[in-house]
Amino acid sequence: MDRTIRASSSMIDKQIGKLWDLYKDKTAELHIQAQIVSVILAVPNLPGNILAMFRQEDKAIAIIEDILLGSPEKDMENIFLHELAHALDWYLYKASGHGQTFRECCRMLGALPEFSRSHVRLSIDKQNSRREKIKKLMALSSSPFENEAAEAIKKAQKLMIEGNIPPEVDDKRIYTADLYEAKRLPFWTRELAWYASSSSGVYNVIITGNESRIITVHGSVEEIELALYIFDYVVSAASREIKAMRAKGKSISKGSFICGAVDVLSEKTKGTAEEKALMLISKDNEKLAKELIYNAVKIRRTYAHTSINTSSYNLGHDFGSRLDIKKGIRIKQIEGD
Repeated sequence: MDRTIRASSSMIDKQIGKLWDLYKDKTAELHIQAQIVSVILAVPNLPGNILAMFRQEDKAIAIIEDILLGSPEKDMENIFLHELAHALDWYLYKASGHGQTFRECCRMLGALPEFSRSHVRLSIDKQNSRREKIKKLMALSSSPFENEAAEAIKKAQKLMIEGNIPPEVDDKRIYTADLYEAKRLPFWTRELAWYASSSSGVYNVIITGNESRIITVHGSVEEIELALYIFDYVVSAASREIKAMRAKGKSISKGSFICGAVDVLSEKTKGTAEEKALMLISKDNEKLAKELIYNAVKIRRTYAHTSINTSSYNLGHDFGSRLDIKKGIRIKQIEGD
């Protein structure tokens, strides 16, 4: 299961489309018919503050979204070709790293093996700084003081020209990650996923594939991280408690136990201002996900049918009443019309 948080927007999808075209051109030139890259992902960040990486296990190239949206196209292409060289190196030689075979793959693809990523990182940071200043200046442009407004627009336009930054467009964005995957989803996973959603604001969708089903969540990076944390925390804590009970000779149904815990956890926030705020956030995320990802797909609600073991449910209910999830969520300000 891929827990990577992925970004989607019309502009990101357009840039990824360009990279797929570049991939097809380069592999066609080399007469490579095998699919040496399975997916290109836009991600908010990567470990070690790196800009991009190739994953051998699933043949994925992940690139941080700032590269796709905030760097010159030549830099974006060079970074992609660098990772494509890693993919080609793995395909041809089962090699990784930056050794002789990698440099040969760079030559074959027309990539720059010594391409400096540090200047790209500095360039992105500089562009982001410019964008932030432009944003503040554009806010001042609505000042009731005519001279101040005119001066703010003038400075904003100068920064746009210096950084080759187009006027801000409304590029709606949604982030996605996989919460749980199995050939057949245990009924408790749906109950717990619903609780994680109601406690974080993410929107859940169950994706049905040929070999497995995946519970996928959509929202902001922070909301998704919180949903993953809540889901994993409850599973881990419940598993430890069940193991201890079974060691004492008790017969416990894991699904019924977790459902009992989820029900009492949900009761703690039912009807609160926090729950209402998170429901509005979830609705917004649902709207964005359907617009940007599932536009041509009909989403239907699914329901789990199962029987509950009353004894295990009650034990889980008691466990949930003692469980304290320190989530520390910051609720978005909900403004009236």
